[in-house]
Amino acid sequence: MVASAAGHAQTAPQFTGNPPPGGNFNTAYSYTFTASGTPAPTFARTSGTLPPGLSLSSGGVLSGTPTAVGSYSSVITTSNGVSPAATRNITVSIQPKLQPIFFGPYPQVMAGSSGFLLAAGGTSGNPVSLSSGTQSVCTISGSLVIGISEGTCIILAFQAGNATHAAGTGTAIFEVVGVFALTDAFSRLTHPGFGDCDVPIDLAVADFSGAATVEPRQATSGRQVVLRFPAAITGFGAVTVTDVNDVAVGSVENVTGGGGDLMISLADIPDGKRVKVTANNVSGATTASVYLNFFAGDTSSSGLVSAADISAQKIRRNQPLSADNCRFDVNVSGAIDNADLVQVRSRSGQQLP
Repeated sequence: MVASAAGHAQTAPQFTGNPPPGGNFNTAYSYTFTASGTPAPTFARTSGTLPPGLSLSSGGVLSGTPTAVGSYSSVITTSNGVSPAATRNITVSIQPKLQPIFFGPYPQVMAGSSGFLLAAGGTSGNPVSLSSGTQSVCTISGSLVIGISEGTCIILAFQAGNATHAAGTGTAIFEVVGVFALTDAFSRLTHPGFGDCDVPIDLAVADFSGAATVEPRQATSGRQVVLRFPAAITGFGAVTVTDVNDVAVGSVENVTGGGGDLMISLADIPDGKRVKVTANNVSGATTASVYLNFFAGDTSSSGLVSAADISAQKIRRNQPLSADNCRFDVNVSGAIDNADLVQVRSRSGQQLP
């Protein structure tokens, strides 16, 4: 220790604090060397090499953005005019740039439905791949998550690295809640002055041998089969209408999704046909089928136009249309009238093939 002309004690510098940490390629870096001593010491690199992209200020700040991967050794000297100056040997290791993976909003997936999970990674240019860590609960194809069963779904993300980028990983965890399956189905026609009239389709019938619902109204166009699901439909595949011999019947004019309803517009369905309507890949994972018999006048769904149908038609003649009786507007005129009764009578004794 020496005394200055002003009478203040002067002391040689000594490094304090820990040596500098490592860094990552192309990632901003900053570390400040500290030292004791009076007057305040300054800092300089006196030998060796700093990582490319970093520089050392006289105030001891080592900063910049590393532009190469590797380990770089140098000697840093701190001095203040009081002998001896202090030195510190340092090695700064620059590792490949980290690649954190970030996920978009988690999809709301039910067992039997699907939703998209988006993931974004780092700047290596390599793609982010997704896989399921719980395949009994969910699977994934590309970015489409498919619910298999209720439970915790774990999606694993991976992005390969390269010479300047480390491999990146990420995990998305969310719940598969509920089952995406058909909850209701209807045969729909629009009646003038009344609107949509739905005949409920019996979902318990799972083949042509069962007592399928009968659609007793006669129409060559404007028919819809509505399939209802417990959540919004995210997409759908092909829709088919086939008979007992698996031969296509009529035509599918249009298919639209609105909320949880899939609305299938049909045309040219012949009377006296037993059909199966199938919607494939609803919300990416569910195939749903319903069975329906088209047989005009059979309001009792017995498979035979009988005296019971005629009697039921007489009882409802001239009643205002309602959700409960609109199926008796057999000719879809907007009224249950004598014309409907005449039509049912003319078919008396006919049996569904």
